[in-house]
Amino acid sequence: MNTVFFGSSTYVLPVLKKLKENYNVALIVTTSSDKSSSIIDYAKKHHLEYLVSTNLQDKNVEKLILEKQAKFAVLASFGQIITPNILNIFPMGIVNLHPSLLPFYRGPTPVQSAIINGENETGISLIKLDNLIDHGPILSQQKLEISNEDNISLHNKLFTLGAKLLINTLPLYLNGTLILKEQDHRKATFTKLLKRDSGYIDYKNPPSKETIARMIRAYHPWPGVWTRIELRGVVKNLKLLPQGMLQVEGKKVMSLKDFENGYPKEKEKIEKLI
Repeated sequence: MNTVFFGSSTYVLPVLKKLKENYNVALIVTTSSDKSSSIIDYAKKHHLEYLVSTNLQDKNVEKLILEKQAKFAVLASFGQIITPNILNIFPMGIVNLHPSLLPFYRGPTPVQSAIINGENETGISLIKLDNLIDHGPILSQQKLEISNEDNISLHNKLFTLGAKLLINTLPLYLNGTLILKEQDHRKATFTKLLKRDSGYIDYKNPPSKETIARMIRAYHPWPGVWTRIELRGVVKNLKLLPQGMLQVEGKKVMSLKDFENGYPKEKEKIEKLI
């Protein structure tokens, strides 16, 4: 059975691999034209047709997808809104893998938001895409515990879990025996797109050390956690990195001990941070 895969992030490679093992991936649509894109590398290695596009309203894009005669599509961390013209191509719709237990944490940053908020668990949700963000009915869900060490790696865990769940769920969905469950939209919570300033903290009035530690886990490597601080009479950016490491603007990564040795008069300024 032909299918089309929409995905752009490295994290979703396990989903693409499982999909290829079980279905004919007739086309991969990605937004990433980066030469280091793992999605494109995988497509080339396995001789899969792929398309790089950020404009799904392009008639040529629509035409190419239509030519594949795919009954359904799968989407995971694509990075673009699926337009109605594309959504309506597939008779069985588009199955979206979202890394949260919907209706909680809809939107672009569910993993980071769960870590920041100190959640003990999250999960992966398979939904049938509709014209609203992460709003469609649920095919299946699976929970996953969040450990104190989980950081960006949580994305990988969730999409690896989601890949297995997808392959177990699709046969029931495609043969019409799966009963989809409407989300409880009254309980919906939403996440925001990250910006450079999302990781900024005021060292004079910082949040708790626990919150900062969660921010470091959630925001590394981007946007990172950072502050503006006066060091030896000059105001500079100071990055707070995992494992208690620091980086002064223009300097190499250093330990807290090395920082204190190099800036002994500034020690008190960061005591509230780490």
